[in-house]
Amino acid sequence: MGAQSLEFDMPFPGRVNPEIDYAIPRHLEWLDRFRLLPDYGSLEQYLDWGFPDLGSRWFPAAAGEDLDLALDAYAWMVVLDGQWDTHTGQDPVAVQSAVDSLYRVISGSLQQGADVGEYSAAGLALRDIWLRLCEGMPPSWCADMAKDWRSFFDSVVQEAVNRSNKAIPTEREYRANRDTTGYMRLLLRLSERMRHYAIPSRVGQDNAFQALTEPYVWAHNILQDLFSFEREAVQGDMHNIVFVLEHHRGMTRPLAVETAVGLLRDQFAAFTHAEPAHLTAWALLSPTVHRSTSSSTT
Repeated sequence: MGAQSLEFDMPFPGRVNPEIDYAIPRHLEWLDRFRLLPDYGSLEQYLDWGFPDLGSRWFPAAAGEDLDLALDAYAWMVVLDGQWDTHTGQDPVAVQSAVDSLYRVISGSLQQGADVGEYSAAGLALRDIWLRLCEGMPPSWCADMAKDWRSFFDSVVQEAVNRSNKAIPTEREYRANRDTTGYMRLLLRLSERMRHYAIPSRVGQDNAFQALTEPYVWAHNILQDLFSFEREAVQGDMHNIVFVLEHHRGMTRPLAVETAVGLLRDQFAAFTHAEPAHLTAWALLSPTVHRSTSSSTT
């Protein structure tokens, strides 16, 4: 069973950002200014794969500078993910050095124009994104976002260690690491920035909130795995739920894919079951959410 033959019902409506066609030229100019496209591939390939459209669908209501930031941040994730999925991600020492350089951008120890080593283009682009992300947001939100980035970078290093050792993670190890390398935590935090609010920790840790965010995160992680396992099999990258099930449960490839689809449906069901309770809880908790001072929304 290949990715192209997968069929399942998606119980959510698709939403398209109405400003995407106007935003793409600005986005491509940003990519060119920070020299990110040569690191990923041709402009034609980038557009053919529909990455700007995918990025905009995460934030269908974003407009103007917010949409520009959303597209640029999403592209940065795509470009770096592509690099770490190649031979670059086979060397844990090199990956550790690279992510340490990138984290210095976020921690504030990188001065403008400073060399960030092997990933200089990515580092300078991340600096630009980080400054725009934090503009108008509470310091506590920026601190939480920085922790999410650190967790993501640490997980990238762990994946490099596994690749170097040709190790297939257990289901427990896979879930712990995939929780942060899948970008979902970063995208959820970015969604707060798009709406100009910061969710306090006590709200984010509320059971009703967690009951909604957890299946949301894992549905997307499993979806990404299902549509990338064929490519990752060629690359020898075993950080995919299909390979984890195949190896540790002794399944055939088709049965592992079928089981992963079942896990995806479970996440859909958990989300739709939790949504009504979440909306009720949100009505009670929303007065505690911090609005950005730069927000033009109400």
